[in-house]
Amino acid sequence: MLIMNTNYPEERPGYIPEYAVKKNALLRSIFDLSTNAQRMLAMALARLPKEPKTPEDYRVKFSVSDFFKTFGIERGTNTNRLILNASDECASSVLKIESPDGDELQKFPWLSECTLRKYIVFIPDRETHVSKLNYHEDNAKTVKNPPALYQWDTVVMEFNPKLWETLKEFKGWSTVELNVLGKLQSKYAIRFYEWAMSWKGKAGKDGNPPGKYWFEMRLADIREKLAIPKSKYKAVKEFKRNVIKLPIEELNNADIGVRIDIAPFKRGQGVKLDLIRFDVTLYTPGKEKPANKTTPEELTEDTLIEQYRDIYQPAYDLEKETRIQQSLFAEHPRLLEPLARQAGLNAVRAHIKATQKKRGRPRKARCENEGTP
Repeated sequence: MLIMNTNYPEERPGYIPEYAVKKNALLRSIFDLSTNAQRMLAMALARLPKEPKTPEDYRVKFSVSDFFKTFGIERGTNTNRLILNASDECASSVLKIESPDGDELQKFPWLSECTLRKYIVFIPDRETHVSKLNYHEDNAKTVKNPPALYQWDTVVMEFNPKLWETLKEFKGWSTVELNVLGKLQSKYAIRFYEWAMSWKGKAGKDGNPPGKYWFEMRLADIREKLAIPKSKYKAVKEFKRNVIKLPIEELNNADIGVRIDIAPFKRGQGVKLDLIRFDVTLYTPGKEKPANKTTPEELTEDTLIEQYRDIYQPAYDLEKETRIQQSLFAEHPRLLEPLARQAGLNAVRAHIKATQKKRGRPRKARCENEGTP
């Protein structure tokens, strides 16, 4: 739906929001939107009440100039098309949400209405057919039936009330900073940022150090969440590179206060599974970025086991084989697990300590006559 305005509307948004508050279920839902469409929805969500109640609460608007300013986009010859394409995506996109009990996969359109309002910036003299865009009369061109020139001025969005009614069944909110979305150009990088934010509540809890936490996803789940068809990126190597590795590299280089390190799970002799662990580190943008890897002392026991599986597993198996010969453990095999696990962890920690000691050992001074017979 398009509405033509010949003047700027008197009512302009009074502020430019800095962040949008979203339900975690929304961040983890299934949808495919371009970078600018995701930005446009985030801009609208930033103006939506946290818990809309009246029909008017679901209707928000913002100026196109505020949109460009928020995401660092400069007006140009293609910006009208950018706004039109992004709004078309938002209006037609359908997202899928799995019910809390996992029994249903529900589909909802994001919006019940999306309206663009125009502002005419130039009306040609249709009697003389002379373009008045030229500052010098000598350069004026005579054209036949010249069109009026316009810019998109305002975006009006009305969110789907049924979607928000369904979201009430889910717990957990997260904050998404709009300036971060302006720094990220890949639509996949934006999704990884939002996924990381949806698990931010784990930082400093459940054995995680302050400002650090992790989440895990299978390759098939990543493909599903991003709505990537099976015909695209058929090779696993190609999928990992274009969907995971490059977007996360972009995110880490953007200095947005979030760093994600990829830690593939391993089993046995280093056989990689399709389950990938993402280690997240929070930091203050503008300061020194965190190192790529977490130090062994900061790792949780589960992470130590996965990253040092080749050290852990033999010690674990040996402890089990030794203990099972004792009558107590033969009758109560469940008692073996914690002992075998602890033996494996002890072997890992001993290996780490020995490695660090070896690396930190000062080099022996070379004598003047060293090496001579």
